[in-house]
Amino acid sequence: MEENLDVILKKLSLTESENEDIKIQEESFKNSQGKTKFCLLAKLLTQRPFNKGTLKSTMTNLWKPMTTRGVKARDIGDNLFLFEFHDQYDKETVLIASPWCFDRQLLVLKDFNGDSQLANISLDEALFWVQIYDLPIMAMTREVGKAIGETMGTVEEVEAEADGTAWGRFLRVRVRLDVRKPLTRVKRVKLGSDPSILVYFRYERLPNFCFYCGKLDHGERECKMRLRNKGKMAAESSENQYGVWLRAPVGRDKAQRLQWGRNEVLAAAEGVAAVRENDDAVKCGTDQVIPDLVGLRIGDEAKLEEQNQGSSSDVNIVDSDMAKSIDGQEESVTATSSSNGGSAVDMSKPQVQQSNNGVERDLGTQFMTQTHNFSMQKRWKRRATEPSIWS
Repeated sequence: MEENLDVILKKLSLTESENEDIKIQEESFKNSQGKTKFCLLAKLLTQRPFNKGTLKSTMTNLWKPMTTRGVKARDIGDNLFLFEFHDQYDKETVLIASPWCFDRQLLVLKDFNGDSQLANISLDEALFWVQIYDLPIMAMTREVGKAIGETMGTVEEVEAEADGTAWGRFLRVRVRLDVRKPLTRVKRVKLGSDPSILVYFRYERLPNFCFYCGKLDHGERECKMRLRNKGKMAAESSENQYGVWLRAPVGRDKAQRLQWGRNEVLAAAEGVAAVRENDDAVKCGTDQVIPDLVGLRIGDEAKLEEQNQGSSSDVNIVDSDMAKSIDGQEESVTATSSSNGGSAVDMSKPQVQQSNNGVERDLGTQFMTQTHNFSMQKRWKRRATEPSIWS
């Protein structure tokens, strides 16, 4: 209905009164303009009906732990949603973790600043990590990944070392793809004067897509091409040209998984430093976070080492104090009773004595401290003698 209304409005002949401009000062929308830069537009790429309320609640709950003050969701059109974040860092954190899915369908996200009419905004692109397989080792470089990725869409990043090499099982490229086009399965690559080779692609976190035509906005049952062809395959093949093999394997080796996670965290941290560089209320830049974490760990280790080094002297003091207190317990109680006029001593209260360093210590606390120090000594000795347990 809204699409038909847009066509009707474009065909209208405006009257003189309707064609006059209404002038509005910038102060009238200045506050709203400042908030729109922290927003994302979203559209669920599907032809099936879905529950809009469930989508909003699901995505806000999913993104809440990733943000500082949560997310607000609004329904602003036919399959069009506005997600409002607290600041630029929260918004970039969600974008870095793209793509996102709801009900196994792709949720297309777009940066939004609020200066365009919704009818003129197209949500036709989505970010994917693409794995490129069967490249020779010498061709696994940042430049080759960028060249191949640009034939698929807009390249945002190529995962590579500082010198540009990216040796491994595959070359990993982050590409902004046009979701209206079929997924790219293979490409022919010609390296210098060598014969061309065939490389194939796999997509990380790939949602539902059509195994018949390879598009992301519908499944095989809703495919119009399949209905026109009455389900018949191409003449040269009796099988679908697309399949689950386009999905990148979920189980990745531990070292590579940690490296990929580190890259995304560092990218998010750089966003924090850039956005909150002048924010005195929140100190989250990488220059402060990393030293704080290192200092915390060094401080803990130093404190623990100091405790272990002083444990033997503490034990000796406790032993002497406790020996004196135990030997003279009856005399102490008798003396206290005499000073109180022969009244009985309340043994339910903790008996406190003066230690060598002038600090009052409860006898029970001294005993617990002694036991704890012996336990810590045994634990660290076991660590030193059996390093394989802690590796």
